[in-house]
Amino acid sequence: MRNRQWIFAAIGALSFILMMGSLVITYMNAGEGGVGLRELAPSLGLALVFLVNVVLAKQNKRR
Repeated sequence: MRNRQWIFAAIGALSFILMMGSLVITYMNAGEGGVGLRELAPSLGLALVFLVNVVLAKQNKRR
């Protein structure tokens, strides 16, 4: 299982789609007070997963 590019691509695509969906839902449900950090936590977590996935994919290509 040397070539894992498809795994990194699938994780990246899924985390990006979920992050965007979470942002859309968060802003759709935003009330008069706006959006706080607590409401953005799921989106920020998925963004972190996406960025870590990109870094790991780059490291995998170098090997």
